Amino acid sequence: MTDLTSFTNIANWLQDLAEFGPSNISIVLAGNKNDLVDKRVISFDTAVNLAKIYNLDYIEVSALSGDNIKFTFEIITKNMAKVQDELELRESKKSKKSKKHNYKNNDIDYASRNPFDTETNSVKIILDKNKKSKSKCCS
Repeated sequence: MTDLTSFTNIANWLQDLAEFGPSNISIVLAGNKNDLVDKRVISFDTAVNLAKIYNLDYIEVSALSGDNIKFTFEIITKNMAKVQDELELRESKKSKKSKKHNYKNNDIDYASRNPFDTETNSVKIILDKNKKSKSKCCS
């Protein structure tokens, strides 16, 4: 809030994070030194607009007085929990898709054989001739 050079470097730092940081990082734009009102060079609206451009939360803090420091970490923690929930949901969907089902229908055993014929690029139904029918009809 008091250093124009730092403010103009935010875009570079965000680019570095995007390039070298983890993809699921939680970022909050924090304007420090809100206790130095008379030395402020970045307006609140300017900082908020930059945060909106990068889809970030924005908060003004003072490391000296501790103003909003705890709240900043609460925001980061909530964002991290949200990211973790989204990752777990994606992993859950992946594991559901990858589960193998053992479908059996009287004389057809789909789970024990690959029904895809790579030579003809078609699906084949394999009858299990060794399997005895459970049906007592017509025996």
